[in-house]
Amino acid sequence: MLGIALCVANAFAAVDTKQWMASLNDNIFIAQMSLPGAHNAATGHGFSGTSAIIGAFTGKCQDKEIAELWDAGVRVFDLRPSDSGDDCTINHGSLATTLSLRQALTTITGRLSTYGSEFAIVLMRKEEGDADTWKTKVSAIVNSFSDYVMPFSPNLRLSDVRGKLLILSRDYFADGYKIDSWTDNTVRDARSANGVEFVVQDYYQVEDTNTKSTAITNILAEARTNNSISRMYINHTSGYTGSTGTNSNINANANTSNAAALNAINANPGPTGMVLMDFAGSSSYNGANLCNAIIEQNSKIATAAASAPATGQYYVYNVEREMYITRSNNYGTRAGFDKAGMPIAIYNAGDGTLTLVTHVNGTGKGIFIADNNGETEGEVIIPDEEPVPVGTPTPAKPEVHPAEPTPVVEPATAKPEIPAAKPAAPADTANTTKPATVPATTKPATTTPTKGKTETTKAEQQKKPATPTPKNDEDVIYFEEDDVAPAKAPTPKKKTETKPATPKKKIEPDDFDDEYYDLEGF
Repeated sequence: MLGIALCVANAFAAVDTKQWMASLNDNIFIAQMSLPGAHNAATGHGFSGTSAIIGAFTGKCQDKEIAELWDAGVRVFDLRPSDSGDDCTINHGSLATTLSLRQALTTITGRLSTYGSEFAIVLMRKEEGDADTWKTKVSAIVNSFSDYVMPFSPNLRLSDVRGKLLILSRDYFADGYKIDSWTDNTVRDARSANGVEFVVQDYYQVEDTNTKSTAITNILAEARTNNSISRMYINHTSGYTGSTGTNSNINANANTSNAAALNAINANPGPTGMVLMDFAGSSSYNGANLCNAIIEQNSKIATAAASAPATGQYYVYNVEREMYITRSNNYGTRAGFDKAGMPIAIYNAGDGTLTLVTHVNGTGKGIFIADNNGETEGEVIIPDEEPVPVGTPTPAKPEVHPAEPTPVVEPATAKPEIPAAKPAAPADTANTTKPATVPATTKPATTTPTKGKTETTKAEQQKKPATPTPKNDEDVIYFEEDDVAPAKAPTPKKKTETKPATPKKKIEPDDFDDEYYDLEGF
């Protein structure tokens, strides 16, 4: 599926990891987000009693406490309470840590109270004890944090969960929180909870480091191309080499698996889902580097923010491929590139959703090719009013071809060059048509667009040129693709202008400063 993304270059260059979600748009779906996580998060607090003796040799997966993990950017916490004590001591296997479930949730909700822009996730399982006793105690503890706690549900946006703690449990303690049958030690498993699909990689008995690295990168690739807002990914880099979980074997796996995840993310940026690691945020085993790389991916999230283009028609130029977007042979259900381009209708519903249309047929029906909520791929829509193409030549005046961009070599995520627009000569106001405005109700955020009543007659269709071209660069949105190698733009070509019409849509270059539109899927 095609997705349109508003990307802000280097937005996370100096992010405060204590509140790194503060700059993100409320309309983001959490399924699009990249979330660092800590496997067996309580082990950074150390072990108690006789477990401390054994824990010197095995079971230690973190070297930071819960508060320190939060401050390093971790937002997913793997906690494994037993039924021991009123507050449910957290274990790793049979080893008891010095931390209880109540203490852990107190720390996390305290951070949520301080940093209300954030949300957190707890992945939970029963590690030791009687199932009924565990359920009763855990339920009582969770209920004491009812102002913060909520279960997962489909299509959650960041605005729904700011200041909240989402809990997902492998064992039942209350309705709505349990994930169906988490398969043990597998490279890929798909399960659900409360209407949300979870794709899990939890291959922890690492007999072959290449198999583990491949499993990690495969799930990262899936998450990167995920087009469902009700599917989430839980990808563990954690595990141990050899036959037992000794500390040396845990460290050996962290050394290779964290690096594998980091390299994969740097080579192919994009959403990662939840990535749970050993030594999260640590200076050892790339723990801090991996957390930071995961957090940085959130600067690339697809969203129609307030600075996204208003409803209208635009020519979209790819500065890497040196071409304009156009419809392909199947009349708009997919898009391609060529030198001439065609006007792309962009509908901004004002609710975080952009819809793109590349073809309008004789009945006035627009062929829907893309929308960033991932729900209605391939549907046909009839807008209430068709946006009037910008830069449409009048019959009495020749077409003015689009100017090529100024030569520049940039990395894929760099700020695009927007050539200065040439002043347009005054046009006959009788031939000027203003772009139509489509009401926000044209395309609800999470429903299939509804049909309107406007139809274009055959005679009206014949009046419009088949492939109108922009009058000047102010009618062009420039965008880059992360997955295309940088290329040098061609030398500008000048075309003779004969009294070009005044542009029908004014887009100031400052509107797109440090931003670009990235249409994925080409």
